[in-house]
Amino acid sequence: MPAQQAWDVANEEGKLSSAIVKRFWAPVEPFELYDLKTDSMEVENLVDVAKYSAQLKRLKDVLKNELFVIKDAGLMPPGYRNSIKKQGDLYTLTRNGKLNINEVVDAAIVASERNLKNVPALVNFLDSKNPSVQYWGASGLCGLAKVGMLTAFPPKAVAAFKKGDLIEEVNCMLAEGMIYIGVNKEPLNYLVQQIEQGSGTAAATLQNVGKKAMPVAEKIKELSQDKNIKNKFYLRSVLINCNIIPYTDLYKLAAGEEKPQF
Repeated sequence: MPAQQAWDVANEEGKLSSAIVKRFWAPVEPFELYDLKTDSMEVENLVDVAKYSAQLKRLKDVLKNELFVIKDAGLMPPGYRNSIKKQGDLYTLTRNGKLNINEVVDAAIVASERNLKNVPALVNFLDSKNPSVQYWGASGLCGLAKVGMLTAFPPKAVAAFKKGDLIEEVNCMLAEGMIYIGVNKEPLNYLVQQIEQGSGTAAATLQNVGKKAMPVAEKIKELSQDKNIKNKFYLRSVLINCNIIPYTDLYKLAAGEEKPQF
């Protein structure tokens, strides 16, 4: 929408002054708690206010129980989730024991807490035989790195990335986390190689890291002009983040390019 695009441009140009308006581009909080009677617009997050700690714990428990009850397959990474549909529909697979959603829920909760004390557990998740649990281990580490809490990537996680036997969505998440803390060359090169092979996950990941993609920006510009390369929308986003092309070029479709799906 034009309004959304104008908002994006204003943010890119540093013209937003309101903290509330700027929150749209900030990393989301692990948990949010609002008093809807006095704050119907959900502006003041009360999650760290001591007098609401009992309500917060109760609602966390309700949420966790609900995820167990409904067996939320949405906590599985999309690519992996799609790859196993040939075994049957996800509803049945999560209820006949072939997919252990409970361990995925547990891993997702730990990853979402954004707590440095959880780093050993997150690293251990990478050893799981369940790719969805591995994903949440990588996601938790990436989340800590993105907000500056994790300043060095755990050696075991780096080794898991280099070994290359994890599913693409896990490897891309590990690459993103390493890029945030300054390990640029190898993870950036990995993402470029995956993009060359048609990976939308890698293209979206490179978009996520913003200006930290600068070392490979010229290569991405080259790929964006290659008619055989897919995911041009994400590649243009990378180039905008790196100030290579203007924002107005984001929605310009090349000949034969499909309209981006959201």
